[in-house]
Amino acid sequence: MRRGQVLGLLGNSGNSDAPHLNFDISNNHSLESEGLPYGFDSFEVLGTTDLDKAFENGWTPPAGTKPQKRVSETPAENAVVRFVAR
Repeated sequence: MRRGQVLGLLGNSGNSDAPHLNFDISNNHSLESEGLPYGFDSFEVLGTTDLDKAFENGWTPPAGTKPQKRVSETPAENAVVRFVAR
C-alpha cells in the first residue's frame, strides 16, 4: 500500500443493512495470518452511534457538536468519523 491509495469502496453486499467498509491489516494473505496494528494519520470524530438506531433513523451529529481531530489513532468502535483529504 502507498499513501493515498484507495483501500476500498463503500457498499452494501452480503448480510448487511447499510453501506459500510470492512478491512483488515495482516502480515500474510493466508488463513494463518496475524492481524497488525494500524492507525490513521488524522481524522475527525463527529460522534458515536448505536448502529441499530442509525440504520432505522439515519445519523446526524448532536446540536453544537464540533469535530474532534485525532492524529495517529484508530477510530473507536461505533465512532462516526470523517477523513479529510489533504
